Amino acid sequence: MNLQDKTLEERKKLTRAFPVVIVGKPGCGKSAAIEFLPAEEKMRTIILDVEAKGLPEDDEADYYKVIKLKSIDSDNDLKDHGNVMYKTIEELLPYFKKAMASDKIDRIVVDTFTAFVSELERHYVTVHNGFTVWNSYNQQLHDFFRMLKEETYTHGKFVYVLGHYKPSKDKKDQDAEKFMVVKGNAHYRLIESHFNTVVEVDEFKFRADNSDEYDSTRIKRSLSPYESKENSMAELESALNK
Repeated sequence: MNLQDKTLEERKKLTRAFPVVIVGKPGCGKSAAIEFLPAEEKMRTIILDVEAKGLPEDDEADYYKVIKLKSIDSDNDLKDHGNVMYKTIEELLPYFKKAMASDKIDRIVVDTFTAFVSELERHYVTVHNGFTVWNSYNQQLHDFFRMLKEETYTHGKFVYVLGHYKPSKDKKDQDAEKFMVVKGNAHYRLIESHFNTVVEVDEFKFRADNSDEYDSTRIKRSLSPYESKENSMAELESALNK
């Protein structure tokens, strides 16, 4: 869905189910969901490729920008090229906020939140000591979630955050609890609560049912239980706006 010619009030109405978090096991089709977008919509989409894994099929040039994370141990000679830019963890959120306000951008995808929190922890362990590490980490997560909500509402954009489920220690219990991976007990089972919509990718389909305390999926009541035909962001956006 293209927001280019929409008024601010129209954009806010179309994006009221956002921000959206898409969760699932590795290899289930989270990143591939982006590739179902039409070409003209990809050109108005920014991908924050925090995992620096690239896209499964698409060329990075298909998108407005692809932002890759310059981690604390990255080669300092990494240079921006074409529509690919490199940002440090400290530069990432200010850039995100700037992108949200741009008239050239309809959609921002964070791939993945799991990699983001891992790099955040590494950064603060490097620059701080003791309790200061976790104070800074917790404050940054608080700022991230606050910014997601405020900027999505203020500018009316499609915002997606992709993430991995916490691995189970017991293979027999691998489907018992479905919550995103995060460091710190203060955030356990709470990450999804910061999003308006939570969908799981399973067997290359989106699903959500609102019904289980051990399952974090959540979607507007008129769609629940929800299962898509395929793991397509274009299909999901259409469903959320019915």
